[in-house]
Amino acid sequence: MLHGIASFSSIFFIISILVLPLPPQAENNYYLSWGRRKISYLRDEIHTSMTPEQVKLEKLITYVIVDKELFNAISDAPQGKREVKIYWGVFEGIDYLSTMNTVALLWDRPQCLIKYGDYLHRIYESNAVSVSNNLRENPIEPPFVFMKSNADICPQVSPEVVLNNEQKSAAVRTVLILQSIKWVLLHEFAHHLYNDFDAVDPAISRQREERADAYATQTMLVSPDDNPMSAIPVLILFCSVEDFNLYDKRQDHPTGLKRVKTMFETARKSDKWKNMWDTASPSQRTQIQAMMDHLKEIE
Repeated sequence: MLHGIASFSSIFFIISILVLPLPPQAENNYYLSWGRRKISYLRDEIHTSMTPEQVKLEKLITYVIVDKELFNAISDAPQGKREVKIYWGVFEGIDYLSTMNTVALLWDRPQCLIKYGDYLHRIYESNAVSVSNNLRENPIEPPFVFMKSNADICPQVSPEVVLNNEQKSAAVRTVLILQSIKWVLLHEFAHHLYNDFDAVDPAISRQREERADAYATQTMLVSPDDNPMSAIPVLILFCSVEDFNLYDKRQDHPTGLKRVKTMFETARKSDKWKNMWDTASPSQRTQIQAMMDHLKEIE
């Protein structure tokens, strides 16, 4: 299962060093079909880092896009039929946060992204209540509308500027989208790999989520074409949902900040981290180290 902005401006510097092959640009806001296309496109790609047995298992999974604007995904096996349900709000959140990450990084406005994360948290809480009461969810304000209405901290960048690839913006944005969705697919697959379907107490559920996180991160680290550090939008989505809460004793998922910490601690042991560090400038290294020092404070 998947729930869930970390105020780490230095994360943006990590993203700027990562460049991957790109597919065509995504369409506008119709995330039911958008999500299906992305899953269809990426399933074959995640198979390249799986064992033959895992590929065989993944091919048994049916993906369902749920028509709700919530940040959630659920793995289950009703009547033995393996299934992953992903709310279309997950795709919208990844898309919007990939745009905001790109703008915050390339135009050096991290506070704009942080404020947008706070805004997403308020919307998530409101929509969760609406859904539980069978009411209509509130629409999420798109990044460029949000930036225009928060001109004091956000750059006034137009969609055309980003999509025309100024400062490699379209390239960076697409990388963040695809890597985030891959991470979600691998995380949900891990629940099928370990058959995490029976009801358990919150402590066991958190252990399962940590195991699924680890599988997704480690699988992307061994892939020559992937890097879990580029999946930061989906982790920011976790943090925006959880409002920076560090206490998870009564939750069935680890908190978002703890998941960010675990991902980066795992990545630091890899060659991809070493390569990134070697190519970083002195100022980028300072920012990255400051972010890691901050994460060390999280128990």
